[in-house]
Amino acid sequence: MWDYEKEWRISKNHIKNRIVKLKKNSITEVIIGCNTSLSEESKIIKLTKKKLGSHIKLFKAVKSKEEFRLVINELN
Repeated sequence: MWDYEKEWRISKNHIKNRIVKLKKNSITEVIIGCNTSLSEESKIIKLTKKKLGSHIKLFKAVKSKEEFRLVINELN
């Protein structure tokens, strides 16, 4: 957990060959990484809407062109 950001992060790298069960209401938003392929991004969006509902906010991280940082943009 990142205490200063008040969030938990899960990636497929952390859960290889394991299943993580979370309460449905514990996920409030999903951020798709900047190196995620378009096909994987599409799968994530569809799965999120199907399993968690269309009210979950979806974001996409992109590399900033001006600085060494990520910009998080909300997807519509």
